[in-house]
Amino acid sequence: MTSEEIKFTPEEINDQMKNNLPFFFMAPIVYFVNNKSSIEEYEKYLKFAGEMAANGWEEAKGWPSKDVARQIALNYATLGATKISISVEETEVIVTLDDYPPEDSLKAYGISQTDFDRSFAIGKPIMEYLGLQINWKREKEAIIITLKK
Repeated sequence: MTSEEIKFTPEEINDQMKNNLPFFFMAPIVYFVNNKSSIEEYEKYLKFAGEMAANGWEEAKGWPSKDVARQIALNYATLGATKISISVEETEVIVTLDDYPPEDSLKAYGISQTDFDRSFAIGKPIMEYLGLQINWKREKEAIIITLKK
């Protein structure tokens, strides 16, 4: 038997990632909803996942809030967000994710907007690690994420 190394182009990897990454992000939400887990259990999971992810943000310590916001926006772009904007105010930076997640994604996974929106709690331990405050809210079809020092 012979084997040969398989090489993929960056475009092939990127295309595959865009299909797989949203699934892996949505899977825990679907699990907690379908297993009728308590909100407290889900919040503990999000805190745990956020604490695990925080170490991956080490290089962002000391970054300007706008740069951290750009990284947050990039993360959501990898999860399928397509309408993203950043505005810099005097004391805060705001990331807006319009039409996220799309209604068809929620239907495909069988979860509600409310179920999905709880997932934004994952960012709190990460931003605390960076010395930032984070708040998020839904306004109609948009998620508004606010960062403050």
